[in-house]
Amino acid sequence: MAKLLTLAMSEMSPKNNKYKIIAYWIEQNKIISIDIDEENFKDINKHIVWDIGAVTQAEQVIAKDNLFEINGDMILLENYNKRQLKEILDRDLIKLSVFKRNQNINYCITKVKSIYDIRNLFDERDLFRSKVTVYDGSDEEKNIKIKDYRWIKYWNYIYGKDIEKKSKEQYEELFINKEIYLIMYRFIDNKNQKNYYSRKISYRGDNYWIAGIHYF
Repeated sequence: MAKLLTLAMSEMSPKNNKYKIIAYWIEQNKIISIDIDEENFKDINKHIVWDIGAVTQAEQVIAKDNLFEINGDMILLENYNKRQLKEILDRDLIKLSVFKRNQNINYCITKVKSIYDIRNLFDERDLFRSKVTVYDGSDEEKNIKIKDYRWIKYWNYIYGKDIEKKSKEQYEELFINKEIYLIMYRFIDNKNQKNYYSRKISYRGDNYWIAGIHYF
């Protein structure tokens, strides 16, 4: 049995409902990623088995190069409180600048000072995208994609509505007084990745993104 704390649920191929879970494997003390369909966020009885900030117990975790697969039954054991989750996030922080320049780091937890300039749009393939600028205290990263499941669902829902502008202002003001943690993910182009992922990834800075956001 393996206990996996879900740190992020990241959009991969929205038209195919494909996502990637970034999880902290408690027994192994390491971060792993798991490919999953949105329909598998719940079991056959419609009980949630994967949720951000929650621990899922999986029967078996199988490693395949840089990817992992889950075999057997899964159940959601518990939801971490803010103190428990923050304790995990604080363990192995990496500066955003280090992650950006090191292609060998596939995913990491980083802490930033602020998030602002929220930009939402539909791209040339009619897919909803959200980008932000982040500042970590020394470097500013502009137009970085956010593919956090909850973030995308929220901003897509209010896109073009009267409340969108006000919501952007409220979020940017909220972030000023919060401790912000980002779960960063870098696309890994190897034999185990799905072909439709690699066709849609540009390697001019788009091979990494914010997979998850936590703020306290």
